Amino acid sequence: MFENRYLIISVTCFNILFIFSNIWLFRRAYEPVINSIKSVQYQQQFVPILYNRVPKCASTLMKMLFVKQSRLLNFKFLEAKVYTEYKLNQVEQKHFVNKLMNNSKTLTLFERHIYFIDFNRHQHIQPFYINLLRNPLERAISDYYYSRYMCTVKRKTCFRMNLAYINETLDDCIIRNENQPHVCTSLEHGVHSAIAFFCGQSSYCEGYKTIEEALWQAKSNIVKYYKLIGITENLFKTFSVMEHVLPQFFANISKLYLRQKKKRIWETPKAYRIEPNNRTKEILYKALKYEIDLYTYVKRRLDRRYDEIFSAKKKIE
Repeated sequence: MFENRYLIISVTCFNILFIFSNIWLFRRAYEPVINSIKSVQYQQQFVPILYNRVPKCASTLMKMLFVKQSRLLNFKFLEAKVYTEYKLNQVEQKHFVNKLMNNSKTLTLFERHIYFIDFNRHQHIQPFYINLLRNPLERAISDYYYSRYMCTVKRKTCFRMNLAYINETLDDCIIRNENQPHVCTSLEHGVHSAIAFFCGQSSYCEGYKTIEEALWQAKSNIVKYYKLIGITENLFKTFSVMEHVLPQFFANISKLYLRQKKKRIWETPKAYRIEPNNRTKEILYKALKYEIDLYTYVKRRLDRRYDEIFSAKKKIE
């Protein structure tokens, strides 16, 4: 009996040592980045990172990773408690800008569902914008049913959705709006435009009749102000670029992701997600042509950035 107790104690001690050694090795991987941050910490005013997250683009997973990164790399992660106010008037924009820039004395990553804001118009430097996009068809389907779940089951918010259509499936919506299927991917049906998040606060950024202008403005803002935009369909490529472009925030985030038990987080239970038929998907795909244009543009930009980074690394090696 004494030998058995001794064996149990030995095994337990070994397990504890194994766990702590893993933690030590993992934190050691971050030390070079932490030291480089400390060396410049009092030499500059840090430009904050603004993650103006598009709904239904893995933002819950990203927030979870960012919280852990902030603890490992000693930066401030601020999570907004406002989820539905994307479009702000001038006074609200000014308040938001001032609030964010007041945190620029230290490394800060701020997240919120919000349309792009031009900080220069409020006499401030632009933050480094980041974001993620998802296949527009899959995102629209997910958003359609998530909005209904939040409104009817969770009873948290119905945002700007028309409650007359609350129990309507996507298949039914397409049948009713066959001559104008884009209606089924509008805010009144619970689907958000990704284009508007990059276009900005102007009224034309949300309207379907002005969507070509909004798309042009979205691409212009991406080129000028976005440090990086990833895609959910290739998170490893996204993380690789993040690690290179902003290592003070995202160093070793790929390793952190691999350690996660949950690689994907569903917020809408399967019982409330109804898969549309193939005909509906074909019609929606055509109706989402401008969103697909933006997604394709962002994906090519990410691919090009990834190739530039790793071709340069191969030359050095």
